[in-house]
Formats: sequence, structure tokens, C-alpha cells
Amino acid sequence: MAPTFTHEFKNQSYTGKTSFGTGVYIDGQFRDGSNGTTIDVVNPTNGSLITKIAEATAADVNTAVKAAQKALDTTWGLNTSGAERGELIGKLARLMERDQDELSAIEALDNGKTFGWAKGVDIAFSIQTIKYFAGWADKITGQTIETDEKKLVYTRHEPLGVVGQIIPWNFPLLMFAWKIAPALATGNAIVIKVSLRFVCAQRPSVKLDSSRAPLYLILIPRRIILPFIHLPHRGLALILLRPIFLHPLTRLLVIVPILALRVPGRVYPLSPTYPPFPDLLARTPTYPSPR
Repeated sequence: MAPTFTHEFKNQSYTGKTSFGTGVYIDGQFRDGSNGTTIDVVNPTNGSLITKIAEATAADVNTAVKAAQKALDTTWGLNTSGAERGELIGKLARLMERDQDELSAIEALDNGKTFGWAKGVDIAFSIQTIKYFAGWADKITGQTIETDEKKLVYTRHEPLGVVGQIIPWNFPLLMFAWKIAPALATGNAIVIKVSLRFVCAQRPSVKLDSSRAPLYLILIPRRIILPFIHLPHRGLALILLRPIFLHPLTRLLVIVPILALRVPGRVYPLSPTYPPFPDLLARTPTYPSPR
């Protein structure tokens, strides 16, 4: 069992205590990484050590993906109605509103932003994003298409499956909300890789019935809806896993070329208007058909 980090804030902006697990979060619990190593989390304003976070391995990523797939097969995805998904995601937004001062203090400590900026931008926009997609969860519908009296043609939207997500350092919680909210609203399960630099924003806990549960659990009793992973090496193990259907990431000049070189055959065009990856190997890029 990974240790718990506790910090007491005593300043003009916020006074209170926060605590959260420092392990990788997989299958409903914080756990040490399989190799036992940790990553230093440093306060960017003064260089002091905030805490140490467990470092995940490719084996941990594989375990998280299996847990996410189990959730899809048993308790999430098509097993949970859109109305219920919307209510659960909306609960997350309400809890974030309740604890926005605590979240803002953590964001400021972890990311170096001012408390006012964190609260007015990062936390506020995160809450708005989650509320928005919570409202969409029960409004995703297909179509019935007219043919003739002997046939019935209809479309049905289904979850992609396990979604691997990568977020950067500059807006840790806001990017987290951008990634998880639409994926959960549409019934997908998530394995997410956060920035190596700022990893605390996604970990704060909130009070629920006199107990404390990780915020990103969304307080869903199924425990494995949102397997969480922290992985170095720019998420390569996450990208290389075949069971993952989608890899939404914020486009960075360093990360994208590395991924493009390391994952041949796994890069697909997102839309006709989306610019393709640069011609890294001095040849015209080709895109294999998705399986």
C-alpha cells in the first residue's frame, strides 16, 4: 500500500488540510509501482520537495488497462445508462465546487500559479467542463433511417472502449477535465498519464459520508471506472498497448515526434482538416487502416 501525503495550508488564501495517496491508482486502490521507484514532486516556486509519487512501469499500465476493460465488461459502458453516467459525473462537478478552495491551493502549490488564478481559471473552467459533459451523457442518440416496410435501419453510438489519455504540465486539472469528462460521458473507461512535473492536482480527496475518497473516482462505487496511472517516458507504454482504442493527447513539439517514431503503424489521421504529423523520416507518411 502506497503512503498517503498530507499537507496543511496556512496562508491568507486558504487554511486547511489536504491528503491523498501517492501511489499509482489502479483497480480501486493506491499501490506502489511494480518496480518500487518514485518520482520527486517539487514546488516550482522555491525548489523544495513536496512529496514523492510512485513511478509506474509498463507492467502497471497493462494491469490498469485490464482493470479498465473489466469495468467496461461488468459495470460501466453499456452496463450504465447515460442518465446515471450524467448524474455521477455531475456529482464530481458539485464536489469540486464545494472543495474549490482546497483544489486551488493544491494547484498553486503543485504548479506555481497564484491561488486566485488557479481558482478563477483552472478550477472554475474544470468545473464548467465537467458540468457540460455531464449534461450530454443522456443526450447521445442514434438515428432511425427510413428504407421500406420490410427493413429497419438504425444507428447506435457505443463506447470505444479503454481510452489512453496523456495530459501536459501547464493546466494539470483543466486538461484532466477536458480529457475525462467527454470520455466518461460516452461510457469509455480511462487510463491516464499525467505530467511528470505536476501530478498533485488530480489526486486530492474529498469528504463523503465521513470518509475520504479520491476525487477522480467520481465517487462511483464500482471502484474501477477510472483506473489512474502515472508513467514516465512520455507515455510510450500506454501508446504501445493494443487493447487501447484511442489516444487523445495535447499536441506538444517534443512528445509527438517521439511517439510518431516509436509507434509505427499506430498513428492515424484524426480528420481531413487535422494537420498530419511532420515528415520525420523524409518520406510521405502513410496511415494504416484502423483495425
